[in-house]
Amino acid sequence: MTKEDLTKRLGNGTLILDGATGSNLMKAGMPKGICTEQWVAEHPDAIMELQKAYAEAGSDIVYAPTFMANPLSLATHGLAAETERLNHTLVGLSRKAVGDQVLVAGDLTTTGKLMEPLGPMKYEDLYESYKKQISCLADAGVDLLVAETMLASNEITVFNALQGNQLREDELQQSGTVQVYQPFGRDGRQQYLVQLIRNALLGYDRDALLVAA
Repeated sequence: MTKEDLTKRLGNGTLILDGATGSNLMKAGMPKGICTEQWVAEHPDAIMELQKAYAEAGSDIVYAPTFMANPLSLATHGLAAETERLNHTLVGLSRKAVGDQVLVAGDLTTTGKLMEPLGPMKYEDLYESYKKQISCLADAGVDLLVAETMLASNEITVFNALQGNQLREDELQQSGTVQVYQPFGRDGRQQYLVQLIRNALLGYDRDALLVAA
């Protein structure tokens, strides 16, 4: 899906996102304290049945279960080298579950470690981690990319710094753009932010906006 295709689809009315994923995977048998992405890859029916149900219920967009499939987060499970495989596998499961009538979003989130000066995470390491996952998701053929549930607002500076970067433009040119904002919590942590990933990477005009309740 191109940026123009997504903009046209947004112009036709509100797009409905899917619902909870993690809690439903636990109901399906996923234990706590494991690598969710690896478990889903090993138990594909759990995510496929869930996302099929969301599509049948009227969801226009489902999030591929790539939530923490970035090298830094996967490294805590000894799986950093599996970043490309997992992102490709998980996007493929979502696509198989919903077909071409429902959009598949590549999902990114915080690593769970605060960035300097608030915590131990180095800016350069976070930059490279997101850069790698975004490249994998684009290569896997997602329709759009989403950054959500960030731990702190300074993490977003990494996406801002990628603006104008020509990272894999030949692959990213097919990705759509969506932006969703929700408010900050009282503790100053950002509850939810969807960044226009492709625009941040390539410096395009930001003209596709989706607001979630």
